[in-house]
Amino acid sequence: MATPLGVHLTEATPELLDTFRRTYPRQLSDRKYGILANRIGSATETCWFIVSPSGRLCGYCHVSAGDTVNTRINHRVRIAKHQAYFFDEYVCRQHRRNGYHRFSIGERLRLLRPSGVLEGVTTISNRNTASLGSYRGFNLTPIARLVYVPALKRTLERAVN
Repeated sequence: MATPLGVHLTEATPELLDTFRRTYPRQLSDRKYGILANRIGSATETCWFIVSPSGRLCGYCHVSAGDTVNTRINHRVRIAKHQAYFFDEYVCRQHRRNGYHRFSIGERLRLLRPSGVLEGVTTISNRNTASLGSYRGFNLTPIARLVYVPALKRTLERAVN
């Protein structure tokens, strides 16, 4: 699916985050708002809003340029110098199925290329077929299987052969 002309990413600011929250109050919980607010201006993470051709904020996406922790599953993610961790991507319900997620993946790769990033790394649930479909267009190659063990509050990682 081709992405409509005029879609772009704009770096997140506190003002844009507040606008996003006012526009989509039911799609941005207080917890998620706090997480996003803390990421703005981070030395290792970059946050963007996805902007529709009409100029409307319609989602967000992030990258981490170094090792990080996926706090949702308590898993340490190791990132090589030529990689970035793509995470916390969201396209608002009314803007889905327009190619915006796929656009955000390609655009982040393009924006990061001058800094030496050649690969994106991400964590996707097997049940998230929409995300898997978006990433498959970028030669998604599974390298590990993660299993969250609630009793241990840890995620175990097993290499994929």
